[in-house]
Amino acid sequence: MRSLAELAANLEGLEYDDVLVQEYKDSYNAIIRTEDPEAIEKLMRENPKYFLCIAPLLVGSWFMLHRFQDIYNLLCEIDLLGQDRHLDYFNGKLIKYYYQSLKFLGKPIDHLYTILSTNKEYGNEYSIAVATNAILDSQINNHIYTVLEDNVSDSEERCKYCFYLGIIHLVWGEYVTALKHFDESDILNNSKKMELYIKKYTIVCKLLLSDYSVFYPYEEELKPYFSLIGCVKRGDIETFYKLIEEHRDEYFKMNLYFVVRRLVQNLVQEGLRKITVCYSRIRVDDISKILGVDVDYLIHKTIKEGYVRGYVEYGIFYSQNGDFYKTHCGEQIKKAIEVRKSIEKKMKYPEIVPLCYEKVFEGETKQGL
Repeated sequence: MRSLAELAANLEGLEYDDVLVQEYKDSYNAIIRTEDPEAIEKLMRENPKYFLCIAPLLVGSWFMLHRFQDIYNLLCEIDLLGQDRHLDYFNGKLIKYYYQSLKFLGKPIDHLYTILSTNKEYGNEYSIAVATNAILDSQINNHIYTVLEDNVSDSEERCKYCFYLGIIHLVWGEYVTALKHFDESDILNNSKKMELYIKKYTIVCKLLLSDYSVFYPYEEELKPYFSLIGCVKRGDIETFYKLIEEHRDEYFKMNLYFVVRRLVQNLVQEGLRKITVCYSRIRVDDISKILGVDVDYLIHKTIKEGYVRGYVEYGIFYSQNGDFYKTHCGEQIKKAIEVRKSIEKKMKYPEIVPLCYEKVFEGETKQGL
């Protein structure tokens, strides 16, 4: 693939393998410097199947011409969360130019944290490296190196400080630490408005931890967040996307839109769990088709974490749910029965013998003797 014409001629039957990536790397700079951007864009629009393969060439050629707004407009329409691991290299290229467009246009980089967190879930090494370096570059350019030192003693200001710390750690993907800061903020809080903000962030944070123990009373202002709970528990991806678009303005107002989108991982995990319960054996490719995302990496991750029981061999997932219950349930029931008998025995009082005249007389006679 030495030119755009050669790429166009070989699109049919193109396989996203190591050979293609190496050829792409070797000829990339030459193509973006010599080819006409309009010709690249035309090829991309005519071949939507290979959109992500051609898109880096187009944004690269635009970058050479300093067309940053065009780069930003195009990449805002593309999902850079890396759901298909075969496209990791091309996804990483797009992330790199997405950051450059944000940098030159002076826009915030909030979405890069979601891109980094989600690509970590899918194990996209190149995309992770690009997103990490982009965030580090942005922080250094803005003289941001770490969280500010804790010198806040006033309770009201500390409430806000803990809340802000929670937001920072939530964006970074450190959900346990974020939840800890939100809890501390809630303890110190005495403002109704702040209480509502804390509840919104806490619900999202708990859902990202797969913790559904949300005991807040229902309020109309919390409807967009309570709706997420049932959606995530059901693993309903289609309804989830409709929901975040329906409440898009609310999530953007709270700077939570891109954080909420991370819940896709939890939805996929829940979908995986349901599928592995229903099927004793199923191809990993078929699971990907059912859920609409590439689960090759994610299924190994969920098995390792113990979220689903089974193993993958030669591209086929074998469920061990049935074997587990056959071998372990009998022992568990036996132990439960033994514990119950032990408790019943300890709760019984000694048998009380009814009193009668003969026994009383017999006792008095013995004492007299």
